[in-house]
Amino acid sequence: GSSGFGADSATFYDHWNQPINYKVRQSMSIGNHKKSMQLYFDPNFGYGTWGLAFSLREEHGYWKFFETHENCRGLGKPLMGDCGDCFGFCCGKLVGSHLVGDQLSYGQWKSSVMEILKLTAIGHPERCGGHEPVDRNWNEYNTNGLSYDAVYGVVNNTFGNNQPKEQDVCNFMEKVNAKMKYPRDKPW
Repeated sequence: GSSGFGADSATFYDHWNQPINYKVRQSMSIGNHKKSMQLYFDPNFGYGTWGLAFSLREEHGYWKFFETHENCRGLGKPLMGDCGDCFGFCCGKLVGSHLVGDQLSYGQWKSSVMEILKLTAIGHPERCGGHEPVDRNWNEYNTNGLSYDAVYGVVNNTFGNNQPKEQDVCNFMEKVNAKMKYPRDKPW
């Protein structure tokens, strides 16, 4: 599927080194214990009320899926990311020119992510946009698809009227699990 924005199609890959493709681009937000999380859901754009949590540990490799662009010269450079919306706003480009796995070490990637995450956590409306209260401000990074091996769990936003059936979520997670290098042997 695809969202009303033409991206976020939940395309999974077995490996990070795939050609960059606008249609498989994911808009990802990164949170931590200092920041609450709210899923973006709008049934009019094809989004539901549940999402996936991904591991960003080095060994899971999802960090390599993140996009970079040579036009990115500010906060978090060269990542296609920002402490507000990134969709069409990151570095003046809609899609990256390279993948992190081709350009950066894990340490370099993490340092760039943390530059953005620090501003997101404390809120800077003059820099990150004043479109939400500080406690709901978000960040956004572009990735080239999703990684089976980095799926960590399901996030369910209990607000909203577009709740999926639990069995549909379980069926989806079973399909993801079947493609993982080290499948889970316990239910999600």
